[in-house]
Amino acid sequence: MALYTGLKCLSCGEVFKEDDDIVVCPDCGTPYHRACYKKNGKCINDELHEKKGSFSAAAERAKSIGASIKCEYCGADNPSLSIFCEQCGKPIVVGSERVGSHEETRGASDAKTTDFSFDTFIINYDDKLCGLNPDEEFDGVKTSELADFVGSNTYYFLPVFKLMKERKRKATFNLPAMIFPTEYFAYRKMWGMMLLSFIVKTLITLPSLALSLADMIARVNMPDNFMVNFIKSIDFNGALFGTLYNCSIFANYIVLFLFGVFTNWIYYKHCVKKIKKLKAKNKCTPKELERVGGGSAPAVILILTATFLLGCAMALAFITP
Repeated sequence: MALYTGLKCLSCGEVFKEDDDIVVCPDCGTPYHRACYKKNGKCINDELHEKKGSFSAAAERAKSIGASIKCEYCGADNPSLSIFCEQCGKPIVVGSERVGSHEETRGASDAKTTDFSFDTFIINYDDKLCGLNPDEEFDGVKTSELADFVGSNTYYFLPVFKLMKERKRKATFNLPAMIFPTEYFAYRKMWGMMLLSFIVKTLITLPSLALSLADMIARVNMPDNFMVNFIKSIDFNGALFGTLYNCSIFANYIVLFLFGVFTNWIYYKHCVKKIKKLKAKNKCTPKELERVGGGSAPAVILILTATFLLGCAMALAFITP
């Protein structure tokens, strides 16, 4: 069992290897070689049983590590149980395992954890910094400042920002931003990107909208006016419109894909830019970061309301003589 590799059997004192046959005490979780457990006939960790405690692989590994962990990439010393090197930012490796990878403590902690995709990074949901160093810098701003600015959902964004920093890549995936880009940018108070996404989406959908309006005009008797006559003047069977229509469909898929893949990077740059502006004004306090950053549900409601009113205005333009 890889969880106990590198720890010592309490009975024989030998270090557990990856291919060893290991069993654990059903009461306290202390690991033994199967042969050792059978030989003793019981768990011999009497001290733990008296305390009614549970065996923690993480705690035992920390004891064997000592006061510091040496980074295998740059050689810098780091505090025990560090996940990332404070000097170079690389994941800390102990023996053949990464610290924090699949550590299953039994009763030792109520913190919820989950694996993250770029080195099995364990996220502690009781810590809004996700276990990262609060003073680690991301393009001149600290992790703690990013956490205060992001506000909600730091458990998603901080590991993603760490991933982009570690691998020096911009592409990650954000499903809500791909499906609802305008609303997403509005929620994250990215007003410029909100307006840009709205304009781009509107322009891309114009051919489909015109075709739908032509079908509606053909089915419903509408009074002649500028809008109705304009739609009737379009040659929907012509090669030009056909090309525009096909290009618009293709462009729509491309644009949504780009929003889905690059929104996290755009948001990261937005966070860094805003935080640096607050620093320049000596206003970089947790309260101010939370006010400027975070999410805004009213902004989403405003966008949805404006879209609805725009649709009503267009309908009115078609039915008014």
